[in-house]
Amino acid sequence: MKNPGRAYKVTDILLVEDSAKDIRLVQDAFYYADSLIRLYVVQDGAEAMAFVRNEGNYAHVPRPNVVLLDLNLPKIDRYGVQSEIKGGDNLKSIPTVVLTAPLSEADIVKSYELHCVSAEVGGWWPYEQGNAEVSL
Repeated sequence: MKNPGRAYKVTDILLVEDSAKDIRLVQDAFYYADSLIRLYVVQDGAEAMAFVRNEGNYAHVPRPNVVLLDLNLPKIDRYGVQSEIKGGDNLKSIPTVVLTAPLSEADIVKSYELHCVSAEVGGWWPYEQGNAEVSL
């Protein structure tokens, strides 16, 4: 534990990703980075919306502190998920981060118009292109 005298809060992160390989990479990264992160994974945009709205199988999940979105999602695309999150009064305060590489300038602009807090430009992972960085 980094500071034994300090009370730590668990961070709930929702990863919306349909690639098993990328899911595993994110799970491993968070596992080794911080034990106070609970990572929830859904594999399409429709599941993501059910999760953040606490619907169906997700009725009792915690509200995520941040949503990590893949660029290309089945069912409801990333723009649809971002629009619905940022358009809902009780959801719009959830930060969304787009995780993909590479992004076109148009994708970056549209992401920020939808109030994405960060859009990754370059490699998803440092060992792929040497410049992965996500800021909240």
